[in-house]
Amino acid sequence: MPKDAAVEEFARLVRTLKARDGRSYEALGRRLSVSASTLHRYCSGATVPEEFAVVDRLALLCGADEEERRALEAAWTRADGARRPPAPEPGAKPAPEPARSRRLGPARSRGRLRSPRRPRSRRPSPNPCTRACRASRPGGGGAGGGGWAWSAGRWRSWGR
Repeated sequence: MPKDAAVEEFARLVRTLKARDGRSYEALGRRLSVSASTLHRYCSGATVPEEFAVVDRLALLCGADEEERRALEAAWTRADGARRPPAPEPGAKPAPEPARSRRLGPARSRGRLRSPRRPRSRRPSPNPCTRACRASRPGGGGAGGGGWAWSAGRWRSWGR
């Protein structure tokens, strides 16, 4: 059975259950603890659930008998197998990974290339200095003013 046929068969069974029940995607989704759009993706065949539990709860909710639930599970197993990449054969050597090229920045004036910058975190790191440390630094703490502030991606001193 081709990949698309297995997924389409599973989606057809899920659509049949939904149509039999007559509830909206929103109402069924609330009862199953999934979003309406997720349930619609299952019915349209756009995605296959990671686990059968959601589909089994749908079948129970829509009044499917044991035979229908077994057929639904078999269809889900085929569709899930079609969705996943094939497992490598045991004992087979894995394919060598292609060499990754380093992306280098623009050349410097001396002709050397600059290595790529690491992305900075969006949140500033916690201040590495305690109050006592700040007070002992030149220009930091005490009655004379001054201190440290996070600015432009690094800690900067101000005052004095």
